[in-house]
Amino acid sequence: MTHNKEQTRNISAAILAGGTAKRLGGISKSNVVIGGKTVISRIMEALSGLFNEIIVVSNTPGAFSDLEGIRIVRDVYPGIGPLAGIHAALKSAHSEAVFIVAGDMPLLSVSLIKFELEEYFRRKPDVLIPKTGDLIEPLHSVFSTQIENNLEEFITGRKTFAVREYLKIVRTEYFEPPDLKEAMRSFININSPEDIERIEKLYTKSF
Repeated sequence: MTHNKEQTRNISAAILAGGTAKRLGGISKSNVVIGGKTVISRIMEALSGLFNEIIVVSNTPGAFSDLEGIRIVRDVYPGIGPLAGIHAALKSAHSEAVFIVAGDMPLLSVSLIKFELEEYFRRKPDVLIPKTGDLIEPLHSVFSTQIENNLEEFITGRKTFAVREYLKIVRTEYFEPPDLKEAMRSFININSPEDIERIEKLYTKSF
């Protein structure tokens, strides 16, 4: 199956761009520069050919004022981590599902995302998550917007806000990426200056 914007009109993409790193001076990890471009710009390049609707979830929208034509939304329940960003994305999207991606993954693979969308359309679970060995990547996953109310109830009624705990109460399915090397590169994120240096090298080799 070959996807284009018309075929994926019922699915949106949301970039969770709320993360900062103390070891990076407290700046948004999405605005770190890799290979001459910000991480969020690289993410946008990967997503723009696949999705009609792209949302950025951030409680500091001013940090992304240079993004043209992109809707920026805030967490409804700030301070509880990625689960709040997922909820905000589901609440804001005009589609049946949302591809959720962390805002600090600069090496996304378009082919992997296409494969993931195919798996979602084929299975139609509540949540579809890539799995490599014993590792899962909830912030490179597809979430059905139909679980928005369920997720809000979980957030308002629980003392834990761990994404993995929420995944236990909805119909979560997993898939193995067809290319392990490509997947592991795609899931690399930024937490330290050393990560930036490593990603710069990978970017040079890949592109």
